[in-house]
Amino acid sequence: MNCRDLSEFLQDYLAGELPQPVASEFAGHLDGCDNCTVFVEQYRMTIAAGRTLLIEDERCEVPEDLINAIVASLKATR
Repeated sequence: MNCRDLSEFLQDYLAGELPQPVASEFAGHLDGCDNCTVFVEQYRMTIAAGRTLLIEDERCEVPEDLINAIVASLKATR
């Protein structure tokens, strides 16, 4: 497996959906390729950051006054 092949299998690898022989080859490539190891770790961090933002957005409540001000502003500009 080379670096280009690795990028094609990345999502399935992280989801644990690669067949065992391919997953072993993927992991073997990571063991010998520092660039791909960094790439995979950055990819994992990006996914984790995105999930964190989604969770935080779900908890965020918009104040009713702000909603009313936005609606009033939109009506005023029409």
